[in-house]
Amino acid sequence: MLKTLRSNSAGFTLIELLIVISVIAALSVVLVSIVDPVGSQGKARDGVRLSHVKNLAEAIESYRQIEGSYPLDADPQNPASTLRTTYIRTWPSPLANDGTEDPAWAYIYAQAGTGFVLYSPNSRGGCYKYQTDWRNAMNCPIAECSTDISSASDCSEL
Repeated sequence: MLKTLRSNSAGFTLIELLIVISVIAALSVVLVSIVDPVGSQGKARDGVRLSHVKNLAEAIESYRQIEGSYPLDADPQNPASTLRTTYIRTWPSPLANDGTEDPAWAYIYAQAGTGFVLYSPNSRGGCYKYQTDWRNAMNCPIAECSTDISSASDCSEL
C-alpha cells in the first residue's frame, strides 16, 4: 500500500525544493553583482555633472561677452551677483553618487589668468574640467582637479 501511495503522489521533495531555491539565490547574487546599482548611480550622476559643467561654462562665457570680463571668484556663491541674477539662477547642488549633498562634489569656479577654470569631481576618481583655452569640458585625472591651468595632454576629451 505504501508503494502505491508514493508512486501516485505528485509534487517535489524537500531536497528538490532546496536545490532550486539555492540555484535561484546564486543567480540573483550574480545578477546583482553584474548590474552594480551603486556604479550605475555614479555613472548617471556623472552625466548630470558633465552637463552642469558644460552649461555653467557656457553661461560664464556669455557673461564675459556681455559684461566684458569674467565673473569674480566669489560671484557663483553670491545670489545677488550679476552672474547669479542674470546668467545662472541656481548654482548646482554638490550631490554625491548616493544623492546626498556633499561639499566634496562641489562645482568649483575660479578666474585663471585671462580666463577661468571650472571643474567638478566625477565617480571615476577624476573630474570634469573646463578651461577657457580648451573651449570644451574634459575628463581629467585627480591631480589636475584644481583651479590651476592644466595641460590638455593630461586630460581626455569626452
